[in-house]
Amino acid sequence: MPGFAVRLQEVMTDNDVGVAEVARMAGVSRQTIYNIMQPGYDPISPGVRKVASALKVDPLDLIPRQDDVSVQTATILDVLRAVAARVGTFIHKTSP
Repeated sequence: MPGFAVRLQEVMTDNDVGVAEVARMAGVSRQTIYNIMQPGYDPISPGVRKVASALKVDPLDLIPRQDDVSVQTATILDVLRAVAARVGTFIHKTSP
C-alpha cells in the first residue's frame, strides 16, 4: 500500500512519539517499527490479498471502515433500545 510508511510517520509526529515509544506501546521491537516504516511496506497480509483476489475485490473492501463500524453500532443500539422499550412496556403491563 503506497503511502503507509508516510502516514505512519505523520501519525507518530502528530502524537509526538518516536520509534522506541511506539514499539513499547505496541509490544514489538524497534526493528519491527523500522521495518514497517520502509517505503513499499504492505500492511495487508498475503492471505487477505489472496482472499480479496479470489473475490475480485480490493483488499481494503474487506477491512471495516470507521463509518461502517459507526453504522453497525448505531443499528445495534437501535435494536437494544427497541427491545428495552418492549420489555419496559411488558413489565408495566404485567405489574400489579
